[in-house]
Amino acid sequence: MTLMLTAILVASWFFIWCFIIIGRYRNEIASYWKEPVLKFPVLIFESDDWGAGPLIQFRSLARISSILSKYVDKYEHHPVMTIGVVLSVPDSEKIRQAEFKKYKEIRLDHPVFSPINKALIDGLDQGVFDLQLHGMAHYWPDNLMRALVSDEQIRHWLDQDKFPQTETLPSVLQSRWVNAEQLPTSPLSQDEIDKAVDEEVGFFKQLFGFYPKVAVPPTFVWDLSVERSWKRHNIEYLVTPGQCFNGRDKEGKPNGARQKIVNGQLSDSGLIYMVRNDYFEPSLGHTSDMAINTLMKNTELGQPTLLETHRFNFIQDDDATKNAIAELEKVISGALAKYPELMFLSTHELADKLASKNENFIERSFGARLFVCMDRLWANQSIKKWLYISGLFVPLLLFLNVRKKTWNQRMY
Repeated sequence: MTLMLTAILVASWFFIWCFIIIGRYRNEIASYWKEPVLKFPVLIFESDDWGAGPLIQFRSLARISSILSKYVDKYEHHPVMTIGVVLSVPDSEKIRQAEFKKYKEIRLDHPVFSPINKALIDGLDQGVFDLQLHGMAHYWPDNLMRALVSDEQIRHWLDQDKFPQTETLPSVLQSRWVNAEQLPTSPLSQDEIDKAVDEEVGFFKQLFGFYPKVAVPPTFVWDLSVERSWKRHNIEYLVTPGQCFNGRDKEGKPNGARQKIVNGQLSDSGLIYMVRNDYFEPSLGHTSDMAINTLMKNTELGQPTLLETHRFNFIQDDDATKNAIAELEKVISGALAKYPELMFLSTHELADKLASKNENFIERSFGARLFVCMDRLWANQSIKKWLYISGLFVPLLLFLNVRKKTWNQRMY
């Protein structure tokens, strides 16, 4: 009788805590179940801000493509760096001539940018670059012009280089899809958005000969109105940081919906979300070892690894650029040594596979997906804390131990 009562009390304790944890983290738990489980490790380098800007870019792009082209996976695919393309920069001279009363730009089709365009196309032809839409500009022009009128530091930024580096603008100004006249920011009108998207998608097609399939919003601030406009212009995929920021708060920080986004998730707009899940910024101290550890963790969780890296790592002084490229190569060689079954894909190729539910690529077994979902729960530090407090970590670890004994080798 005592044993039965104890069993009832323990079961009730676990049931109550299951109810509490599921109620508190229902969105995260649902997303862990819904996100596809990959059978193979996947590595993609996602890089932004390339295009119109400092001419030194063409040398860095050539050096990067030469490294990427040295390696192949078992399918003879080269590692891919996606290039978030910025299609224009301010024309400093003309803006000053207009006494800051009218915005002027220099677009990527200007002859001065020919070496950059050639490097982009060469990398595309070699299969080591894939071009994604970052924007006609890395800012909303009206926001920049208001800042130029009122802020001497922004005027100094405009004069720092013939082709100013947008990475050095205040982060609020780097957001494209908001009205930053005052903080918190406010949304742009649908008409403004539609006109801008039509212009940038059309120019991208004019310049490269094909329409972009993937959009990457600058500073990851966007809203559903922008998504709908992208969708109407046949963009299929949207790269995210795993959540959506709709604007910037009174302190200038990104804010908005905090609900978790996962790879392959369908948006209300019809776009499919993809997720960058770690940074690889060598100039900020991110090393190849850190990137390999991320790959290991994501592979264990049946997830691809999309490493976010930016142009600034590769256009500083020569030593910094050499270090960034050396670390890039170490990631690739180390990843291939760790995972002979590693797959190199572009983001849109990965998204195509997820959208098609390719069974050669995605695990469909209920049991395998359940085990991986439990792994994902255990990897969430907030959930893990409550699993420890409740004691639920004991049955969970026993469950995961069964997995290790029954699966003689990983399904991916």
